[in-house]
Amino acid sequence: MAITRIGGANAISGTIPVSVGGTGVTTSANLANTGNLVLLSSQTASNDASLSFDSSVITDTYSYYRMVYVTFIPSVDGVNARIHVSSDNGSSYETSGYGRTQFYASRDDANDSDLHYKTGEVANGIIAGANFSIGGLNRENASGFVDMFSLRTVKGKSFIFQSSYESNGGHGIYNGGQFYWDDASIINNIRISLSSGNIESGTFSLYGVKI
Repeated sequence: MAITRIGGANAISGTIPVSVGGTGVTTSANLANTGNLVLLSSQTASNDASLSFDSSVITDTYSYYRMVYVTFIPSVDGVNARIHVSSDNGSSYETSGYGRTQFYASRDDANDSDLHYKTGEVANGIIAGANFSIGGLNRENASGFVDMFSLRTVKGKSFIFQSSYESNGGHGIYNGGQFYWDDASIINNIRISLSSGNIESGTFSLYGVKI
């Protein structure tokens, strides 16, 4: 079978149809309408007390948001990472009413049946480090994601998260679960911070999805 090479002068232009592996759309706005993750903002921490995503990216355009963080390193050892929500674009952040169910597993557990959990109402949405603290030394770091639903409605706000990190005890940790903020306020800002110290480094990216 002969193989035909296509040079630059003969390259395909225009919209590639879905039937042959394309998207069928030509603009980022139309691509968003197909249900894809659309990158809204990306931030790289540099010894920051906190990071936030504000009303310029959290809008009525998207019904579902995902925040992904990679190589999240705290400036001090033995802390946890949390999210607070705001309905006034960061002038104030909610510090109560977050109901959670979280699960934790450690590489250092004695047997395969060990599983730790926490429930109840807390002052923030803890996304990593509540039962086994995040380490900030040597190669210790955290990576994971948080899915956020109904931020822009009067319904309760749902958050589903997973994280993988090395604890301050040097053990590999899985942390997953959910928290729920039962309030009619319309959320337009979220803040990421630590229980102590600053965010030394890490990349935090917020995506939106139209559903």
